[in-house]
Amino acid sequence: MKINLSFLGKQHQLTIDRPHYIRRLGYPKDYEVPEHIQESMDWVVSWYQEHGKPWLQIYELDVSLKDENLFLNTNKTEAPKVYKRFEKYGVKKALLMASTAGATVDEKTTALWSEEPDKAFF
Repeated sequence: MKINLSFLGKQHQLTIDRPHYIRRLGYPKDYEVPEHIQESMDWVVSWYQEHGKPWLQIYELDVSLKDENLFLNTNKTEAPKVYKRFEKYGVKKALLMASTAGATVDEKTTALWSEEPDKAFF
């Protein structure tokens, strides 16, 4: 499966190989997919290629650790596990990443759960 992404004005293509796709569906990587499941897999790839609008945003952050508090770009952040990890490794900069498959995918998935739950799974 191939997914096109736009990031910083450049187009990128992400390829998800078949064994990884099958594993993400919860099956063993060498699982022999039955025809009815393969039809749903093919349908979702085709639908997503036409309707998916993925995006990715990455922000660089300054990291500061003071009095057991984590600050990201001077904003106090409640994340004790992140604080401990950043402290352990002496992190001074970090990247915050946000991504989505797009609002159209969320809308379609919500509709499918009530109409065709088997397809919503994919």
